[in-house]
Amino acid sequence: MQSPYNLRFVEEAANRILYALEENESIAILVDPDVDGFTSSAILTNYIKKLKPDVTLAHLFHDTKIHGLDDKKIMKKLRDDIAPDLLIIPDASGTEVQYNALTELGINIVVIDHHPEMCEAPDERVIVVNNQQSPNYTNEAMSGVGVVWQVLRVLDDITGNKWANNWMDVTAMGLVADVMNLKSRETRFLVQEGLDPKNVTNPLMLHYAAANSYNMPDPRYNPKKIGWNIGPLFNAVVRVGDTSEAEILFRALLEDADTTIVPSGKRGHVGEPVALVEEALRQANNAKSRQTRRQNKLTEMIENFISEHDLRSNQVIIVKLDELDEDERSLTGVIANKLLGVYKRPILLCYREDKTKPIYKGSTRAPDDIPCFRNFRTQCDESGLFIYARGHEGAHGHSFKEENIDTIIEYFNKKYEGQSTDVNYEVDFLFEADDPNLADTIMALDEYKNWWGKGIEEPLIAVINAKCTIHNIELMSSEKNPTLKFKLKHGVGAIKFHSSKAEFDSFCRRGDSLLESHVANNFTLVGEASVNRWRDTVTPQVLLSYYEHNGYDYEF
Repeated sequence: MQSPYNLRFVEEAANRILYALEENESIAILVDPDVDGFTSSAILTNYIKKLKPDVTLAHLFHDTKIHGLDDKKIMKKLRDDIAPDLLIIPDASGTEVQYNALTELGINIVVIDHHPEMCEAPDERVIVVNNQQSPNYTNEAMSGVGVVWQVLRVLDDITGNKWANNWMDVTAMGLVADVMNLKSRETRFLVQEGLDPKNVTNPLMLHYAAANSYNMPDPRYNPKKIGWNIGPLFNAVVRVGDTSEAEILFRALLEDADTTIVPSGKRGHVGEPVALVEEALRQANNAKSRQTRRQNKLTEMIENFISEHDLRSNQVIIVKLDELDEDERSLTGVIANKLLGVYKRPILLCYREDKTKPIYKGSTRAPDDIPCFRNFRTQCDESGLFIYARGHEGAHGHSFKEENIDTIIEYFNKKYEGQSTDVNYEVDFLFEADDPNLADTIMALDEYKNWWGKGIEEPLIAVINAKCTIHNIELMSSEKNPTLKFKLKHGVGAIKFHSSKAEFDSFCRRGDSLLESHVANNFTLVGEASVNRWRDTVTPQVLLSYYEHNGYDYEF
């Protein structure tokens, strides 16, 4: 870890927070609507409450996925309802106009952020701490919660406490969920330390692991488990939940979440006393289910629209979603991501936010496994046809004038003309299916499963000449998620989730006849290493990302 004092204005921010506590000032924290925002605000709240339990502290939550002070409802609430002495904005910011509007009301502001495009402080009433705007801070792969954690270290230094490390687990959660690059040694250190079992003490993380032991037999968290299990719960609440669901999920990150009792909302147990963390996770799981239902319905509708209007003939697919209500608009990112897996080309889902203005905005997702589509956000900027494209290269928000839609399509059709749009898999290991070293390699890679994350991607294995007869292919049936399993040599299995009876039958039949037992399907398989442990059985597996069927061979 580098010194937190490498962050410009960090000492001023820490001292301003301490001054507010010493002078019994009222404090408000604006909770940004994503995992990084929740975790940033939570660790700061935990520290402040530990330092001064009777502090006057309010939390502000967005009704929709609007960030920082761009939310007019938040600005109005600050002006008319709360008017705190000090407003702290972790993982977000505002504009100079917004800052000035609040400071004129007597509200001082501390911003703790990591976004590079944010506004600097207009005067001494606003203090901005940002790693991207600190020449001496060398780590750009630090999200808001990481910057807040560094502020806590300065608070420790000033007060003589040693509390910041108490919340390394929540810090690690935010860093992973905000997809920070783990090639940064500082970020990787925080994630590895924070997710070490001896340091995971947060009630929400402990309760989730205990309640889901059936699919998390190893209670240790790692970046993959955060990304697949914890992050989606927060995202679902932000997208389809209401403010009360967001608030209770935020409170589940606080120190007293397992000792605070609230009435249950569970069917058949309404009103019964239950731990806050348990009720928060129940509500979050319900929000996730609601999101999945809406997502599936909208995805099917959009796929039909793409087919009816032959949008697949273009190199980029732009779909206008003017009929969507506000709740459905919040799903554009997750739906675009799902469509990306189907069409393997950039997907732009957009809508007119204001019917009086001919401007569309929305979410973009682009594949990074097809060379010509890499760095798609930069390509959008270079086209000059977008008002803005902000975010990651393959996952960002966009805005453009309605009159530019056809021009954008024509621009990219011409740009990609003659270029290959085949998916490329850059693999780390290549094995013949009967190579006994395949099983050993899978077992060895499994030892590193807690390291993989953004920037340190999980290795891909390619298995060639995998010959499977009808006796070596199995459909492990589940109505919601049928799983296809190919049984390879030396006890290795290859697993494909989200399969179907039709896919299974395609390998067991030729025409109307069952495939002869001595005829084998010949596959090329690509996927990640995994080890399935069930009771006393240990099975090395390849979790498939892709496969090719290369015809048939004879097995004698």
